[in-house]
Amino acid sequence: MNVRLTTEVSKYIMIATLSTKLKNGRPYQKSYEEQRAGEKTNLAEVKALLLGCRHLNQNQDFTLELDIKSAYIQVSVRSL
Repeated sequence: MNVRLTTEVSKYIMIATLSTKLKNGRPYQKSYEEQRAGEKTNLAEVKALLLGCRHLNQNQDFTLELDIKSAYIQVSVRSL
């Protein structure tokens, strides 16, 4: 199963969105939000990434595709 994780950070919230296709071929998308507690943008982006990862179904095989615009996050993810 392919799962795509996108993150978005606004002034007040962090949003992580997981999207995939179900077995019947229908698209499925779920968003998770958390309040942003005044962190700098880079830290908020990392927290949004972790927020999405916490909601992955770890009892199922999947390939995770990250849709990340931030160069800072791209470098951080490579080290994971």
